[in-house]
Amino acid sequence: MAASSSGSSSSKSDAPSAEELEAQINILRQDFSKLIDSLGAAGEAKADDFKEKAKGKAQSAYATAEREARRAEHEISSFVHDRPYAALGIAAGIGFLAALFARR
Repeated sequence: MAASSSGSSSSKSDAPSAEELEAQINILRQDFSKLIDSLGAAGEAKADDFKEKAKGKAQSAYATAEREARRAEHEISSFVHDRPYAALGIAAGIGFLAALFARR
């Protein structure tokens, strides 16, 4: 087995100079800066996409709630028109219960 001294030790001429190390560090900084900018842009794109989806769902929920409220209003109006005395009795009962709970 032959012994080799070049594999385990390195000479000073192989080591990078301080200027070379500084240049490599600057390149790494620029690369990290570009990476951070790319991640920020991707995050903004995801946030914009999420905002648009949330806005669409909110508009859909609002439209559904509005449609249901109009349907309920129509049903109540029809009930009051068809049975005015029953509607008056229900309103009086609700008023009585509200006054009863308000006293306590």
